[in-house]
Amino acid sequence: MDPSTLLLIGLFLITSIIFAMAGQGGATAYLAIMVLFNIPYQSIPAMALACNVVVTVAVVYKFYRAGFFDLHLALPFLITSIPAAYVGGQITVPQFAFEIILIVILTVVAFRLLIRNPHSKPVKKPTPLIAYTVGPLIGIILGLLAGIVGIGGGIFLLPVIIFLRWGRAKEAAAAAGLFTLVNSISGLVSHGVRGITEWRLLLILIVTVLVGGLVGSHLGAKKLPSSTIQKIFAGLILAVVIRLIISIA
Repeated sequence: MDPSTLLLIGLFLITSIIFAMAGQGGATAYLAIMVLFNIPYQSIPAMALACNVVVTVAVVYKFYRAGFFDLHLALPFLITSIPAAYVGGQITVPQFAFEIILIVILTVVAFRLLIRNPHSKPVKKPTPLIAYTVGPLIGIILGLLAGIVGIGGGIFLLPVIIFLRWGRAKEAAAAAGLFTLVNSISGLVSHGVRGITEWRLLLILIVTVLVGGLVGSHLGAKKLPSSTIQKIFAGLILAVVIRLIISIA
């Protein structure tokens, strides 16, 4: 195995651990890393979604066991995001536009996580009417975006839940994990296996992120405070953004 592949595997392991701490699958970072390592563009979305599914299965399990899982928190968003993610997976954008969209998304998410204190305001649970009016509308937007880019969308849902004050940070992470898992499956079904040429590499990466997902979700659910998780998460995203900007400059 050549040094470049070993470095790629190492980055996926580290990324899956850190993202799983915050209830995320890590697809946004996987996308950026694969772009930097010149993985064929057509293979990237489906490969990222496959890794996302594996990690978020571990995330949902670990956060559920730790008592932070609340299906009612995620369900209003999931109702519309699942078909929207499938539709988004049918939309193809040019590579340059794909990279620009990725940079913008990552930057916005990172700064939102850096400036948002998960304990700054008390949680205010929505009424069913509000939850099932606002949630589905947000779900459509997040699902479409997730499907187009090739991610699960939980990276957007986590700050949304915190911003709306519908749940605490770890409850938001658990809901985002489920959101990511379901939409990753929907997006993966939509993308199918078209364009994937790196099957051997994909299998290696799946095993890698499974290990990272189990380790990271255990730390996130039981060991680390939410504020620390968010700062690590945001810092990693910004580092990826900087490297992406350099690569296309």
